[in-house]
Amino acid sequence: EPVLFVLIALRLVRLSERFGLTAVSSVGFAAYSSFVANFNKDKTEGYRYSDLSLQLIGKFHAREFMPRVYFFLYSETMTHKYDLRTLCSHLYRGYQVGLETGDVEFALVNSNMCFGYMLLSGQSLERVEEKTTEFYDTALLYKQETTLGTMRPALKCLHILMGKVERPTGFAFSADLTRSEEAKDEAAIWIIHF
Repeated sequence: EPVLFVLIALRLVRLSERFGLTAVSSVGFAAYSSFVANFNKDKTEGYRYSDLSLQLIGKFHAREFMPRVYFFLYSETMTHKYDLRTLCSHLYRGYQVGLETGDVEFALVNSNMCFGYMLLSGQSLERVEEKTTEFYDTALLYKQETTLGTMRPALKCLHILMGKVERPTGFAFSADLTRSEEAKDEAAIWIIHF
């Protein structure tokens, strides 16, 4: 829910202003930076809040919040500031730290965005396949159905593009689409139609 997202971010920011900054404030300011930069169209102000969230990660040695902060900053706020490869490297770092700290959910949210940026940045299909397989295997290990729902068709598409499987006639993703529609997984449905 986008409205709920904004309300939670605003609440975290207000609580931080009222009671002082903490490690979790970094997530609030990162989410708020996304709102300011994208909905209010004020990139400069969004970057300011992004910098604050990164400073808070450093000040409080809050690695456990890096996956969440990195997701908001490098998939939302900073998309006009950095090239896709740089954004992807930060998202991959968020993925790694998420696995190290136990935030598997946001590790894999970072991996989804990283996949898209790798594909759009012109990296070799072999490199994209290598990382996407890594992400898929991680999602499989942790039984993360949302990520699996996006990575299955992504890998299938990559294999078609690479000539590893015969180009299908008709719609090759019907089973994936049915599964995604039943799960109401909008991200996977978008990937399939993309």
